[in-house]
Amino acid sequence: MKTGLTTARSQARYSNSSFPNNFRMKSFATLCRAAALVLLSSLTTQAQGPGAGGPEPTTPPPPTAVPLDGGASLLLAGGVAYGLKRLRRRSA
Repeated sequence: MKTGLTTARSQARYSNSSFPNNFRMKSFATLCRAAALVLLSSLTTQAQGPGAGGPEPTTPPPPTAVPLDGGASLLLAGGVAYGLKRLRRRSA
């Protein structure tokens, strides 16, 4: 059961009078300015059009074969060793 003092504190913490109105208006104005800046700057940002310079795309080279044996086997061995360590610690 809450006491009257605890309830009054929680109501004061979350009530509208916990912040001065000018602080709320300043933070709201700052939020609006930031949102307007982001929206307006994104309107003027454009990607380069085709043929705007740079190297012309060519056919990509064939993919390189990557051996997965070395790293995967080390990870598997490390996982097994860690699992055995945990099982031994649990049974001891």
